[in-house]
Amino acid sequence: MKYLELKSPFAPWILRFIEFKRSQGYSYSSKAQLYRLQGLDHFAHAQQWPSPHLNTEFFTAYSDSLKDRTVECRYPHLSLLGNFSRYLHRHNLDSEVYTQPIPRSKPAPGHIYSEQEIQQLLTASSNFKSKCRAYSFTTMLSLMSATGLRPGEAVSLKIEDFDPQGGTLFIRNSKLGKDRLIPLAASTVKGLSLYLDLRDQLAVNAKSHNVLFLNCLGKPLLLPSAEEAFRQLLKITGIKGHSQRGPRLHDWRHTFAVNCLVRWHREGVDVNARLPVLATYLGHVGIAETQFYLQAIPELMASATQRLCEYIGIKQSSKHTEVSYV
Repeated sequence: MKYLELKSPFAPWILRFIEFKRSQGYSYSSKAQLYRLQGLDHFAHAQQWPSPHLNTEFFTAYSDSLKDRTVECRYPHLSLLGNFSRYLHRHNLDSEVYTQPIPRSKPAPGHIYSEQEIQQLLTASSNFKSKCRAYSFTTMLSLMSATGLRPGEAVSLKIEDFDPQGGTLFIRNSKLGKDRLIPLAASTVKGLSLYLDLRDQLAVNAKSHNVLFLNCLGKPLLLPSAEEAFRQLLKITGIKGHSQRGPRLHDWRHTFAVNCLVRWHREGVDVNARLPVLATYLGHVGIAETQFYLQAIPELMASATQRLCEYIGIKQSSKHTEVSYV
């Protein structure tokens, strides 16, 4: 298998484990994932581990070998060990399961862009010197704002993925290798249709590429270039965010999810019932991933407080809160 050089007694089981995870929809094809599996195998080989059985002694030794690394670095290695140990135990009960708690630092919340910040970024992107780049990037940001697409999904879109008659967008081979079809608002359909007309006019070789979004040279827009362009926009607009990590292109997805929740709260709908719908729309396997996006922001807290007051019979005012008995 590409990138893998296995030497220990675990080698055939690691290969079976990869195929099993892929059959569940997980990619297990990135260099990072294969590197960790190979590292686990090489550690067992260096320890001269005699059989494809895991036990406490192995777990302790492997964990100790990672102790000089950061928490963020240790977590994926030990998490993978836990997954692999459970797979091995199902096929051989003599092999133990890694059950030790895995330390993990709390992930930094994404930046939630305000309406003013979104408008500033869209205005700045429309002023790029290259008209092709300006229209392409502005349309991509607008689409991400309206649909919550991942940046990688947006740059991978092909022209045939957009169905203006049906008002849908087909997302191919996304995270975990899954496809999904998402409905679009009428305004989004109109915007994408207009962009396609301009795209063929602004780029000389546009018709020779089936990728939806093009760069300043009229070639497919790649993710690293999109992220670099977005960093330029953040510098131009002076948007810095509140966390040390700073705003990212991916945070448009966080913003979309939070704005959906705020709108549902204001409309008085059952948010818990709608979460699975949002998770499906975003391409999540379950609502746990979606819930990570739903951070407490002032708009959300104000809406939630209002609904609580209405439920328990408290009347809100701009100056103070009064109890209503009607």
